[in-house]
Amino acid sequence: MEIYKIRFSNDGTSISYKQDDDTRISLDTDDLPLENFEISVKSLKPYLAIICELPEDGLIVKGLTFSYKKNKPFVTIVGSKPVGLSNSPFNIASPNIPCDETSLLQIGKPVEGLFVILNDIKTWTVHFIDGERKKQEKLFNEPKKKKAKEDTRD
Repeated sequence: MEIYKIRFSNDGTSISYKQDDDTRISLDTDDLPLENFEISVKSLKPYLAIICELPEDGLIVKGLTFSYKKNKPFVTIVGSKPVGLSNSPFNIASPNIPCDETSLLQIGKPVEGLFVILNDIKTWTVHFIDGERKKQEKLFNEPKKKKAKEDTRD
């Protein structure tokens, strides 16, 4: 399975992937990720800051985009940062970096540990696709059946 996109928002989760039979699927759901999945993605915050040469303070990781060139995986970390006088955040995307272990080791210390986190995220993504997620509560509850009142009219 090749994963192409993982995005989290207040409204739910969006994942795009290709199955082993080359079928490309987009999964958009109101369901939220399990805590460990969310923690894995949020742990990319220092890497986004280092790669983009930005202060870590206020950064929010929203997801990832994977691409594949000559069977070599690349990743772009996507995030945002609130802007003081605006209702819209400053959207941030890292440069597309190779995410295979050999390439990351060549980059060196700034991205040390990134390979392990990305593998964890891919594992949690498969679990999410397989249905392991926080189910959102229904927006509207089932209407309660009212007990009929006894007719007291004469």
